Amino acid sequence: MTLQHNFDWAHYSVLDKTNEQLIKDLGIQEKFHPFMYAAKIRIQKLVDTMGPHQDAADRFLDYLEDEYDGEA
Repeated sequence: MTLQHNFDWAHYSVLDKTNEQLIKDLGIQEKFHPFMYAAKIRIQKLVDTMGPHQDAADRFLDYLEDEYDGEA
């Protein structure tokens, strides 16, 4: 995944963003697009149990790669 180096990954909320905004802001490659919904669901479940501080781009990108690797 191509990532922006000057981006504050730990403090970027993903749940309040559209997929289009996430793709633009995080530079998510097209091959990951089909797995964005599953990664967002995982973030939501984590937020529900551990709090809103878990809604972060760095964790979302980890989940997105996990979802992709599970299907690859």
